Amino acid sequence: MGVIRVINSVAVTDFDVVSGSGTKLLDLEDGGVIDISQSGFNKINIVANTGSSTIRSVKFTLNGTIARIDNGSPFALKGNADGSDTFWPASPGSYTLTATPYLSYHAWGPAGTPLTIHFQVINGEDPTVANARSGSASSENEREEMQVQEFGEYSWTIYPVPVIDDLHIKLEGKVEGNVSVNIINTQGQSVHLKDGTAETFRDYTVSTVKLGLTTGFYLIQIQQADGKRITKKFMKE
Repeated sequence: MGVIRVINSVAVTDFDVVSGSGTKLLDLEDGGVIDISQSGFNKINIVANTGSSTIRSVKFTLNGTIARIDNGSPFALKGNADGSDTFWPASPGSYTLTATPYLSYHAWGPAGTPLTIHFQVINGEDPTVANARSGSASSENEREEMQVQEFGEYSWTIYPVPVIDDLHIKLEGKVEGNVSVNIINTQGQSVHLKDGTAETFRDYTVSTVKLGLTTGFYLIQIQQADGKRITKKFMKE
């Protein structure tokens, strides 16, 4: 007797940030930033788009915790069955969001293809960057020539700090899976994003001059496949 395999091919395709009334405000992509100080962003929600009418429920997991199972389209991170409580109380910070679709209500049965993104919420300016900007550029931490972050069998090195032209990012040791490096300015905007394998970052160089970076402080975020995120600040002279 043959074996019949039923494959659930449905998927979450992307995310939108919407107002409480459902009006789309922006596309939320991996590495995206939501600035809740902008007009209209004081009450928001996040919607998972599926592009399929056969999906009956979507499970939302936020920072490793199940946040909601929505049994009706549009599938949103926040809300009650009666249509109330439709605002996600966004607060500044870093988030990992996963949405998983199902062909049955209440996330029953086989799961479809989930979508995971990492994003930030800021309020006008990322607090870490704001604190960095207010600090003195001549302080001991900001004048160190090299920043090293060690994690057991591997380490990340960022140098020179401060940087005038080329910023070097060096990985030593073994890291599984893909890695992304994101440089963010004081407005919370990504000015350089690079994805690749560990080999890509054995000795990776970013030209701050070619990027047009002006004098000031920036964040560099290194996101690993295991979910570990490293955040460092550096100064461009």
